[in-house]
Order: sequence, then structure tokens, then C-alpha cells
Amino acid sequence: MSTSPYHTAGKLVDRVLTERKGLKTVAFSGKKNQQCTNKASYAQACETLRHKALLDAILNHDNGRLGKAVQFDDTRSKGLLYVLLFELLFGKYKNIRGGGKVKRNIIKHEKELRRIKDVVCAERAAACEDGDVTPGGLRNAPVFPRYVRINTLKTTAREVVDTLRADLGGDELKIYADRHVPDLLVLSPSISSQLH
Repeated sequence: MSTSPYHTAGKLVDRVLTERKGLKTVAFSGKKNQQCTNKASYAQACETLRHKALLDAILNHDNGRLGKAVQFDDTRSKGLLYVLLFELLFGKYKNIRGGGKVKRNIIKHEKELRRIKDVVCAERAAACEDGDVTPGGLRNAPVFPRYVRINTLKTTAREVVDTLRADLGGDELKIYADRHVPDLLVLSPSISSQLH
């Protein structure tokens, strides 16, 4: 068993890509998988898969020249390669801990990978910088309002509205009562991030 911090996450990504199942299904189905999947590996696999489209664009830039350079087709564990690329280009520390053949192949081309990442991110309107790596079709998805249920045993609708207006934006904040469900407030979708 490898001691690499990326080994388990690489196995999860491999299984998602080969079995064409969801990450939760792969990570938590069966007793054997639950024992070897920890929170860090799951989170790393999740972030790697979230950035997979960008990683593919980087590897396939210039007719797949970088993919050939890091030996993408010859790598036995493509999941591990994706995880290492994610860590190097988008991870918290922007480097790869540990060692191994796959790391050496990636590090040989680190400057070129970073340069192509900048090019791809510029083409995708800085999606890399603000963390928005969703496919273009999802960016134009319908936006729904934010709903807030009021516990009338503890407070009143008027108190909640006054508190929200005081905390989030004054009188210009659009808040209205739902006409079908009593004690339900409807807020603008733009304030979703401020409610957390």
C-alpha cells in the first residue's frame, strides 16, 4: 500500500472514471470502501473531479502535447495523475508532496503546465481564479429565490424582516411573504451567500 497522501484520492477518481458512477457511490458503497476512504481523500477527489474539465483542457492544449509529455496515456493510474495535476495547479499549496514516477513526470513540465494553465484560464474568462469551474451551460441555469421559514413559536415575521434588513442591506432588500405557504419569506437569490 502506498504512503502517498494522494493514493486513495487517485483510486477514487480512477473508479469514478472507469465505472462511470458518482463519487459518493464509489466512495461509500460497501464496507471495504468505507474503511479506506477518509474525509481528506474524498474532498481531494471531489475537488479534482470538479476541475477535471480544466485539467483536460490543459492536457489537450496544442493537440495534446502536454498530455504526451506527462505520459497521460502510459500512466496506469489516470486518477492519480489528475489528483497530482490538481494539487500542482489548483491546490492550496500549489505543489506536490511525496514522490514517485508520476510526480517526476509532472514536475519535469511544471513551468509549461503553469503557463498553459494561465492560457486556458484566460480563454475561459478567469474561471480558474474565482473558483467557478462549472461548465458553461450550468452558468446560464435558472436562478431561484432563497426561501426562509419562520418559526412562529420563537419570533414573528416582522422581527425576521427587520433583522434581515438591518443585517443584509437596508430597505432596498426585496423580501416578501409567500402567498401559498404561511410563515415563509422569499428573498432575492443574490443574498444567498450572505446568509451563511
